[in-house]
Amino acid sequence: TPLRSSAGCCRRWKASPLIHALRSVASLLLGAVILVLGNSLVNIALPIRMHAGGWSSETAGLVMSAYFAGFVLGSLYGKATILRVGHIRAFAAFAAMVSAAVLLYPLWEAALPWAVFRAVSGFCMASLFTTIESWLNARSANTSRGQILSLYMVTAYLGSGGGQLLVDDLGQRGHHVGHLVADQGCDLLLVALGLKHEGADPRLVEQPDRYVA
Repeated sequence: TPLRSSAGCCRRWKASPLIHALRSVASLLLGAVILVLGNSLVNIALPIRMHAGGWSSETAGLVMSAYFAGFVLGSLYGKATILRVGHIRAFAAFAAMVSAAVLLYPLWEAALPWAVFRAVSGFCMASLFTTIESWLNARSANTSRGQILSLYMVTAYLGSGGGQLLVDDLGQRGHHVGHLVADQGCDLLLVALGLKHEGADPRLVEQPDRYVA
């Protein structure tokens, strides 16, 4: 009967590996949105602030490029921290460092400190992306891994676009507001991940190089 067929479809939908995987990584996807949104906001707010302060284009370019130098280093060395302390602790440590760097920008407005903060942020962001993606990879079944990772990319790009849309509204209230919003985003991210219960994944322990990018 149609009713029985509908009930069968509901059971199959509830038992879908994709739905099960989404439930286990929902906080990670939410964290990715908040993380990328705040990072996108800071990446635009800083050049605007430097231009308003009369900084030269060369100085502003060097300060902003320090982020990518740190990003390369984070891509190379962030994995060691993840393997040593696990996903949750590594995520919390790197997010806390990003949060601290964001708060320091308004307190110390000079080229050299800002370049250091940018490099630290780049290192931590690369390590955070590695943590999120390896965590998603380890928590997804083979049948749903591609769908989970594609959904992660969609949420990341939505967060990036959302951060850029916030710049105009927050800019009217002062550049310090943008830094505070980005910092609060990192704090909310730590809450979302800190309350998540995750046991040790035996696959990650036995074969770490396979599951950590």
